[in-house]
Amino acid sequence: MKPLEITADFECANAEEIRREGDRSFSLSTRPDRAVDCEQYELADYYVAFRLINPNPQPVEAEVVYRELNYPETGRTLAVRDLFENELLVEDWRPLPREEVEIDAVKNSCRMRVTVQAEASLDVSSMYWMSGSQVYERLGQVEGEKGVRVSSLGQTAQSREIPLIELESRRKNAPLCALGATPQCHELGTIAIMGIFEAALKGKLEGVLERCSLALLPLSNPDGNALGSCMTNALRQNVIFGFGAAGSGEGAVECERVWDYLSRTRPLFFLEFHSYPHLNRPSFRPYDVDRALFPDDESRRRGETFFAAVNKVAPNPGVRLEAGSAIEKQFRPSLISRLIADLGVPATLYKLHNRETVADNVDHSLQVLEGVATAMCR
Repeated sequence: MKPLEITADFECANAEEIRREGDRSFSLSTRPDRAVDCEQYELADYYVAFRLINPNPQPVEAEVVYRELNYPETGRTLAVRDLFENELLVEDWRPLPREEVEIDAVKNSCRMRVTVQAEASLDVSSMYWMSGSQVYERLGQVEGEKGVRVSSLGQTAQSREIPLIELESRRKNAPLCALGATPQCHELGTIAIMGIFEAALKGKLEGVLERCSLALLPLSNPDGNALGSCMTNALRQNVIFGFGAAGSGEGAVECERVWDYLSRTRPLFFLEFHSYPHLNRPSFRPYDVDRALFPDDESRRRGETFFAAVNKVAPNPGVRLEAGSAIEKQFRPSLISRLIADLGVPATLYKLHNRETVADNVDHSLQVLEGVATAMCR
């Protein structure tokens, strides 16, 4: 048998200190973000992605130990997908069975057993992910289709475009509603937004588009996506909690460009999709923001309608952001908090989960959009 190979030299990878322990066994660590502008997350490293390569004409079982700075005692749902001749399909991601993972809380690590198919590769990650290259390629294929406008909000420090997809309503003077992928760029947000876009192309959003136009932000942190970060950009700025400075010209370029667009267009609502890998967190869960944080009675009324619709779709109670609480203060520099407090735009981040299939996560994202659009766009 030829030895297996391992690499983190590809887009979206995140692994370092890779060591060969045997012909089919390895150890590695995640690479911390080391954000320069967010002390709480300067060592965030919960995201890992690497690739195993099998040159043999038969399947081979591999064993990998990976370490984090603070691996949760309850563990994470790991994800895998097979690659044959480097064909990448988002739908091929699947959860790694729990019995194939052993947690060592003392060493902040887990040991996994995975099978790499004959003459194929296997992606292993703590998140389902979709690369920026796949997004750009797909948007290039559909640009110019009727009712679809693809543009850019600007470029990142590494000259990647921040793409914007606008879907035109069937109704004249319909309100604009906005949806975005989290800047925590491997948290299923990009997959959810692109899944919603594909549903629209297939005519599955006719009811929504009869009510409103849609603005979709599938890559709000393109550099972070490519570099395999948890939540930072190429300059090690924390993008998810970087919106406190947005609008001043001093914020991260990703935050400035997204804030400029949303503050100018003032959508009726904003949905930001995230996900959990944690085994002890529920699937499908919103953040429920205290209505007292809205700036006036009219926006509070819209907020009440918005959160009632979100919570009706969600199978689990939301994470409550009570005004003045520790978690609410933590989120003040986030996009959803700025939209609510500064513009009165109802907004939430919505958690999907790795334990669910890609298809089920996309289907649930569509349910959230349809439920909220029906309630808000009367």
